[in-house]
Amino acid sequence: VIERRVFLKGLGAAALAVVLVRPAAAIVLDDLSIALEMAFEYVKKGFVVREENWHGKLSVGKKTAVKHQLFKGNEYWFWAGSTTKDVKLRVKIYDKKGRPTDVETKVTDKGAAARILAPKTGTYYIVIEAQPADPKKKKKFKRNAVEWAMAYGFR
Repeated sequence: VIERRVFLKGLGAAALAVVLVRPAAAIVLDDLSIALEMAFEYVKKGFVVREENWHGKLSVGKKTAVKHQLFKGNEYWFWAGSTTKDVKLRVKIYDKKGRPTDVETKVTDKGAAARILAPKTGTYYIVIEAQPADPKKKKKFKRNAVEWAMAYGFR
């Protein structure tokens, strides 16, 4: 399950108050906050963070993909965050033929990111994967237990 969300400018705190009333939306907001915190250092480097973002649920050990149009010559970062405990996210970017195209990836305790220098304009797939933080532990995870959100920026 992947949802796409675009925040409308000008709604400000009123929109956040409405979102926080629903418990499920509050989790998404927390996951998105983690992703946006990862973006902060790149804003200082000239990246523009887009308002468009995605969120969903994912089972541990599984992957999901977001299909997105990228433009030749632009540099992009995709940042994913999750509040789910004992889970690590990974982000990879593939072209329409399934070839890896990211040039850099990062993994943190609460999120992951991938960077691409788009070699040509076209459709790309940003793949998010959830893995146990400690593969040696035999912790059981419920199906679709991992809440995640992803934002992106470009320059």
